[in-house]
Amino acid sequence: MILRNFHSLLPASWRTSMSICNLHFAEPSIHQSGSEHYPQTLVVENLARQRQDLFDASVPGGMIGCYITPGLPFYFINRQMLNHLGYGTEQEFVSDIGGMIINCIHPGDHRLINNANELLQTMESYATEYRLKKKNGTYIWLHGAVRKVITEDGRPAVYSVCFDITEQKKLRNELLHLYNNIPGAVFRCRFDADFSVIDANDGLFDFLGYTREEFASMGNKMSAVIYPDDLAVMTDKIRNQLKSGNTIHNEHRLICKDGSIKWISIKAQLFQESGDEQFFCVFVDMTEEKLMQARNEELYRQEMSNFAMLSSREGSIQGRINISQDRVENYLSTTKAALCHVGDTYDQIIFNLADSAVDPAISEKISRTMARDKVCRTGNAWEYRRYRYPSLCPGQTFTMKIFRRPYPDLSGNMGWSRKNCILRSRSSIY
Repeated sequence: MILRNFHSLLPASWRTSMSICNLHFAEPSIHQSGSEHYPQTLVVENLARQRQDLFDASVPGGMIGCYITPGLPFYFINRQMLNHLGYGTEQEFVSDIGGMIINCIHPGDHRLINNANELLQTMESYATEYRLKKKNGTYIWLHGAVRKVITEDGRPAVYSVCFDITEQKKLRNELLHLYNNIPGAVFRCRFDADFSVIDANDGLFDFLGYTREEFASMGNKMSAVIYPDDLAVMTDKIRNQLKSGNTIHNEHRLICKDGSIKWISIKAQLFQESGDEQFFCVFVDMTEEKLMQARNEELYRQEMSNFAMLSSREGSIQGRINISQDRVENYLSTTKAALCHVGDTYDQIIFNLADSAVDPAISEKISRTMARDKVCRTGNAWEYRRYRYPSLCPGQTFTMKIFRRPYPDLSGNMGWSRKNCILRSRSSIY
């Protein structure tokens, strides 16, 4: 047995060097090494423990630790964490989980935690969200800042500073439920080069045809599905719109999973969150509308071509009427066939048309059939109508072809309607 000696010396007299005043022998602690002054070590350790207790009490969240071995054996837990989980003592908690932290982690989060701990092979810390079981059997959501440490006995372990985010999770789920009940796609994205998606409702993925996992594997970025030609100019278009406010409106194409290309009309609001520029976006499908617009343009070009061929004949007329604004936008005719002028109202041109009919019954039919309120109430489908009415001009018949597609704009007004009219002699028709 080895004993350590502690003694005090006092000078005996001027002739002698020193005298022993008191003498103490003790067996050294197993933690004492070399020439260490163990009482001083105990004082230092006690101060360190007090500082740790003060730190534990001042941290707003709980703290929990485990060893990095299968099952995640219990390492430590502080008072705040015990309070979060509803336990009175550490022994009660350890007994309830069988000494293994994995037993109080939600089964759905086991893979997440195991994968996260694998990250510690290449990094010292990470952050994650997971669920822990309380004493009453319910689960709470925690945001944990995890750090790798080496314990006093040389074993690798992790400790996590945890914050209860259960209420935030509930609010987020309620918000997502609201998102999923909004027609169309709703999502948040960063204003970066890729328009990285932060979160989105089911409508976005239903529209694109991707699952959430498939879209995540593509980087969770809208740039992966925006039509390349539109993406190339999108940032400049957005910045130009942001010069006059924080709301933007755009129309562009998206490439779906099946390879189809769809048009969308998107509105977005720019806001700042933790210094990060983000957009809150809502869009609706306008593919059919774009196809109809293209068809409208094609039909109008065809009518203009027909008018060009017939314009050399006496009695030709061609024009376009905006029904929602109740005015003639453009108008071409010969002098004899003129029924109206640019700027006239829709009612004026229909009145002149009806007034030119020879038969009063036909005049009444024109007024009734082409009444503006009746045209506006007609559905949103394309319509084609062709009318032939005897004119007051001898030997002539007024022929009207109508290509009409009304649709409501953002203010509720009816959209563009085009009416192409050709007046020819009776002999050229019959």
